[in-house]
Amino acid sequence: MRFVRQRGNMPSTRFPRRLWRVVGRATVFTFMALAISGMQDHRLTIGRLPLAAQESSWHPRLENDRERFQSHVAALREKLPGDQFHIVVQAPFVVIGDESAEQVRQRSKRTVAWAVDHLKSRYFEDDPDHIIDIWLFKDKESYEKHVEWLHGRKPRTPYGYYSSSQRSLVMNIKTGGGSLVHEIVHPFIEKNFPACPAWFNEGLASLYEQSKEHQDQIWGLTNWRL
Repeated sequence: MRFVRQRGNMPSTRFPRRLWRVVGRATVFTFMALAISGMQDHRLTIGRLPLAAQESSWHPRLENDRERFQSHVAALREKLPGDQFHIVVQAPFVVIGDESAEQVRQRSKRTVAWAVDHLKSRYFEDDPDHIIDIWLFKDKESYEKHVEWLHGRKPRTPYGYYSSSQRSLVMNIKTGGGSLVHEIVHPFIEKNFPACPAWFNEGLASLYEQSKEHQDQIWGLTNWRL
């Protein structure tokens, strides 16, 4: 990568300036990860109930997308492999899980919405273009079984992954929410920084594999990828 020096020693590449605020830290974490691993509450809940939702508090930005999300959820309900699954719209995602309805709601609010709100406030202006499904499978057995049903193959990782072509994020949520936050980063990078190199995409996601809130911002912590 070729750098051109500008005022304030700010390197000029295809990266927007707000990403350069963390490029140094993410770069260090990325190479550490490669060495080690080898490389808020606006939702429509639809479980076993009719499409008229249990909760229907919509963020203003979703008003124009209400029908699109409802149609998407209706199509999902038709293909679900069992009535143990519950669906929560947490834009720009739709969360589907086979834990209890309350647990799926809580993961949607406390992990998905929390991560999206904080990541967008710090880095990303635009949501992904398409609705993306987040499948949260309750344990290893459910994850492996349903990945084959969903994508026609066995999973290549025990934790989870993002598939751009399938517009889905698939998790063994038994392993924890850290990998979920990691994978959420990828579709936002894909939309907002399409020229972003793979090493930075993976590095920024790895930075938030383990995270907390610090001074009203998402704060990456040392984790197994680093």
